[in-house]
Amino acid sequence: MSVLLSWSGGKDSAWTFYVLQQRGIRVKALLVVLDPKEGIPLHGIDRDLVRMQAKALNVSLIEVNIPFNSPLSLYRERIIAALTKAKRSKGIKVVAFGDILGNRRKTIRSEIVTDAGLTSLFPLQGFSSIQLAKQMINGGLRARVTCIDSRILPDDLLGSHYDLEFLANLDRVSKESGNKVDYIAENGEFHTFAFGGPPFNEEMDVTLTDTPISMYNFKILKLVGRENAVCREN
Repeated sequence: MSVLLSWSGGKDSAWTFYVLQQRGIRVKALLVVLDPKEGIPLHGIDRDLVRMQAKALNVSLIEVNIPFNSPLSLYRERIIAALTKAKRSKGIKVVAFGDILGNRRKTIRSEIVTDAGLTSLFPLQGFSSIQLAKQMINGGLRARVTCIDSRILPDDLLGSHYDLEFLANLDRVSKESGNKVDYIAENGEFHTFAFGGPPFNEEMDVTLTDTPISMYNFKILKLVGRENAVCREN
């Protein structure tokens, strides 16, 4: 079986790719939603970085341009059009997502996929957040925190590596605030960019910019990258 994978550029998407590989399921293409100007909204990931990821995964990329904060009707229209085209041109029958919770976002995605005549797959569903977080980290996935919800997380966690130290810092924040921060940010507490480890065939050279950008309640550090290089540590 081959699938189309919904791609956000972060750790969940990358780990979903890896889990599918381990199950013998081929990812035939990635589908990413991009704001024409900002790339992946609230992730600090521009179009070129997503293309670098697809190249490092040796997989084709389907780019769907949808302005940030567009109405759901426009989102549905353009995603269904892209899925219908992928179904016809690539023989896609299944669309995979990295969600683990059965929330409204998952329901909307499933409905859109069904309307396109395809089937949804959620390979990470059934795992707890801490299970997945430790699987990713211990499995060698490398990612940086590119966006935080500043109402929940302190600024000094922006730019962190997604590692065991970062999880410990989330525990500290949870204890201090009295509100549990999800280890994989299923509630949107932070976003990441995955740049190395499984499932990538090579690591990407990525560097975080120095000045955070504020957008709504979020703080974002943009990334810059260079193709065909070993990743440097900041």
